[in-house]
Amino acid sequence: AWATQLPDSRDRAVALTEIAQAVAQSDPASAARILDSVPPGEQVSDSSDPTHGTLLPSEIMSKDTAVAINLAEQLPDGDERDAVIHSLAVEWAKTDPAAAAKWAIEQIAARRELDITLRTVLWDWTTSDSTAAITWANGLTDAGRQTASFATIAMSLARTSPVSAAGVANALPAGTTKSNVVANVAYQWAIVDPDGAAVWAQSLSDEDGGPSALSAISQAVGQ
Repeated sequence: AWATQLPDSRDRAVALTEIAQAVAQSDPASAARILDSVPPGEQVSDSSDPTHGTLLPSEIMSKDTAVAINLAEQLPDGDERDAVIHSLAVEWAKTDPAAAAKWAIEQIAARRELDITLRTVLWDWTTSDSTAAITWANGLTDAGRQTASFATIAMSLARTSPVSAAGVANALPAGTTKSNVVANVAYQWAIVDPDGAAVWAQSLSDEDGGPSALSAISQAVGQ
């Protein structure tokens, strides 16, 4: 969608050829259809040359973040724009997750797409620097987004540091989200330390997800 709206025919042909090459191994039929959409007079003979034409936004990101951001922000509002912003934010988060998350919040209109983007960014950020991720989440002013962010952080931590994950889960407000997170943390904890997980689960009230945690531990031990 991004490529087909490029005004310059050469840039459009180059971008579509790049896309076709990217999907050729996994979906040759789609690659052929994409190439067929390029008029014969505009087809590119060698798109592997890094000096030619227009690159895709995700490829530009690796070369010039500012240019990629500017291109994405110029796209018309809609699902396609949100999808491009999502991809670029995830890529940007590899080097600057705080900036990527802030940009995604500013640019993505659809709540569901934004939630998915932030979950992806936060999950990887927690893996590499959980302290920074927690600090960022603490600074959020939207209560719902903050709860969702801490839920993601807790579930990401659960695989490598269940004790830390439990601490984050404990601070979540009571409700369905907390019960689900508590169950997830308990399950992951029980895989490596069922006794420790059980002690934690038994300390939780029904409102804080204690029954869900005990059920999750039972499942983990049973498997």
